[in-house]
Amino acid sequence: MFFTFNNKVFPQVSAGNWPRTSIWMAGSRALTTQLLFEKLAKWDNFVLHWLHSRNTPLGIHLMGTLTCLGAAAYTSILGVGLGVVLVRKRKWKVMIGWSAALIGGPIIENILKWSVRRPRPEFATPFLSSFSYSFPSGHAMNATIVYGMLTYILVTVWPWRRTVRTGIIISCVLLVLGIGFSRLYLGVHYLTDVLGGFAAGSVWLTMCILFTAYGTPRAEPLRPQITGQGVASKTNGHSDI
Repeated sequence: MFFTFNNKVFPQVSAGNWPRTSIWMAGSRALTTQLLFEKLAKWDNFVLHWLHSRNTPLGIHLMGTLTCLGAAAYTSILGVGLGVVLVRKRKWKVMIGWSAALIGGPIIENILKWSVRRPRPEFATPFLSSFSYSFPSGHAMNATIVYGMLTYILVTVWPWRRTVRTGIIISCVLLVLGIGFSRLYLGVHYLTDVLGGFAAGSVWLTMCILFTAYGTPRAEPLRPQITGQGVASKTNGHSDI
């Protein structure tokens, strides 16, 4: 989910090498994730039972509401809404990237679930409406992809001020982490399920962003206009904000 584009760290994206860059980043992230999971797997049962022993009716209600924001039904509505906006603005390349993120995520999720076939934790049954395997967490993966791509689009297509862009990014990070925590609190996933969802979602999100970023102009952040008498946004000593 969390990454930085730095040409000193990652190869520069161009028409000829963006697929190679995507594969390189995906492979590096997959290897790192595998090594991390081997160390964290022993914490799965500890975290599961520790959180379950501290469940409260209010906590279950709040986490149940928060977890809905990562459900496919909700993100599908969000996907259609933003898609309409992008079509109206004729942002075709961005629209393709947004569509790829929304469609590819569930496909990868189901491939992973049916490949690993990890059973759900013992506390999951009351919160499940249908059968599905545990690894990776679909909500964590879906939230990483959808809200990560939404954040990328918001901060690159629209010319927000830098402070607004920073606020959007921080809000996205907190929301995705909150959705992941809600899955742990409700006992429907193990810790490594949620981390696996974050990792798998980050790989697909990175590939979608790299594809979208090539050839797509970025909107420059708004800056206050400086005049000979100071900042233009201030008149007679009063700010227009």
